[in-house]
Amino acid sequence: MPFDTPFSLGPFTVDAEGRLAPGSQEDFPSFSVVWRGCTVWATMASRRDDAAATPTLVLRALVGRVPSTAGSSSDQRAQIFGGLRCLPALLPAGWQVELRADHRVAIESHVHIPLPASATDLVAAVTSVLLALTPYLEVLAEAGLSGTANTWPG
Repeated sequence: MPFDTPFSLGPFTVDAEGRLAPGSQEDFPSFSVVWRGCTVWATMASRRDDAAATPTLVLRALVGRVPSTAGSSSDQRAQIFGGLRCLPALLPAGWQVELRADHRVAIESHVHIPLPASATDLVAAVTSVLLALTPYLEVLAEAGLSGTANTWPG
C-alpha cells in the first residue's frame, strides 16, 4: 500500500521519492550524536548568500573543557591554550573554534545540504564531518582537553 505524498514523519515532510525536508520553515529539526566522547549537535539553518537562502547543516561539537586554575597545573593549561591558539589555522575552511566563557571548547562547521535530501545524503554529510573532526579531537585530548557536557545550551 503506497503512502499519499507528501506526508509528515516527525518534524520532516517526506516527498514521493522518500526525500526529507523540514516540516516547517520556522522550526528546523535538530539532533545530536556522541562521537569519540563529545556531543555533536546538528541543526538545519537557512543562510543568506547573495540572493538566495541556502539550506545549511550546522554541526557544533562540544569537544571539552579547559581545566580551571584550581586543581590543574599551569603547564597543562598552557599546553591546551597553545593548542587552541594554533587550531583555527589548521581547521578546514569554514570551520570555527570557540572558547566559551565557561571554558568549554566548541568547533562548528557548515555543510550545504540541498533540500529535500535523502536520509543517505544526511547521514553521509554528518559522517564526513565527524570523520574530519576526529584528528582534532585526538590532538586536543592528548593536550589535556577533557570533560564534555551532554547538552548544548545555545
